[in-house]
Amino acid sequence: MKIVALYGSSRESGNSEQLADYALDGLQATKIYLRHKKSFPLLTAATRPKDFTLLTMTMKASSPR
Repeated sequence: MKIVALYGSSRESGNSEQLADYALDGLQATKIYLRHKKSFPLLTAATRPKDFTLLTMTMKASSPR
Protein backbone atom coordinates (compact mmCIF):
# COMPACT_ATOMS: atom_id res chain seq x y z
CA MET A 1 0.00 0.00 0.00
CA LYS A 2 1.30 3.47 -0.89
CA ILE A 3 0.58 6.42 1.39
CA VAL A 4 0.87 10.08 0.42
CA ALA A 5 0.48 12.76 3.09
CA LEU A 6 -0.37 16.29 1.96
CA TYR A 7 0.68 18.90 4.48
CA GLY A 8 -1.40 22.03 3.82
CA SER A 9 -0.44 24.28 6.73
CA SER A 10 1.81 27.27 6.17
CA ARG A 11 3.37 26.79 9.62
CA GLU A 12 6.33 24.45 9.85
CA SER A 13 6.00 21.97 12.75
CA GLY A 14 2.51 23.26 13.52
CA ASN A 15 -0.27 21.25 15.16
CA SER A 16 -1.54 19.78 11.87
CA GLU A 17 1.92 18.61 10.87
CA GLN A 18 2.59 17.08 14.28
CA LEU A 19 -0.76 15.26 14.24
CA ALA A 20 -0.11 13.89 10.73
CA ASP A 21 3.38 12.76 11.75
CA TYR A 22 1.89 11.00 14.79
CA ALA A 23 -0.69 9.23 12.59
CA LEU A 24 2.02 8.17 10.12
CA ASP A 25 4.48 7.00 12.79
CA GLY A 26 5.99 3.69 11.72
CA LEU A 27 4.51 3.85 8.22
CA GLN A 28 6.40 4.50 5.01
CA ALA A 29 4.76 7.55 3.46
CA THR A 30 5.60 10.21 0.91
CA LYS A 31 5.20 13.64 2.49
CA ILE A 32 4.31 16.59 0.27
CA TYR A 33 4.48 20.05 1.81
CA LEU A 34 2.10 22.34 -0.06
CA ARG A 35 3.73 25.43 1.48
CA HIS A 36 6.76 24.69 -0.72
CA LYS A 37 4.65 24.55 -3.88
CA LYS A 38 3.45 27.43 -6.01
CA SER A 39 -0.30 27.36 -6.53
CA PHE A 40 -2.92 29.53 -8.14
CA PRO A 41 -6.66 29.63 -7.49
CA LEU A 42 -8.80 27.62 -9.87
CA LEU A 43 -11.44 29.78 -11.49
CA THR A 44 -14.21 28.36 -13.63
CA ALA A 45 -17.33 29.88 -15.10
CA ALA A 46 -19.24 28.42 -12.14
CA THR A 47 -16.99 29.89 -9.42
CA ARG A 48 -15.96 33.18 -11.01
CA PRO A 49 -18.04 36.22 -9.99
CA LYS A 50 -19.86 37.85 -12.92
CA ASP A 51 -17.95 41.14 -12.57
CA PHE A 52 -14.53 39.49 -12.22
CA THR A 53 -12.11 40.07 -15.07
CA LEU A 54 -9.76 37.17 -15.62
CA LEU A 55 -6.21 38.43 -16.02
CA THR A 56 -3.54 36.59 -17.92
CA MET A 57 -0.25 36.45 -16.08
CA THR A 58 2.85 36.99 -18.16
CA MET A 59 6.42 36.77 -17.03
CA LYS A 60 8.95 39.16 -18.45
CA ALA A 61 12.69 38.64 -18.25
CA SER A 62 14.34 41.43 -16.33
CA SER A 63 16.63 43.47 -18.49
CA PRO A 64 20.11 44.40 -17.21
CA ARG A 65 20.56 48.06 -16.37
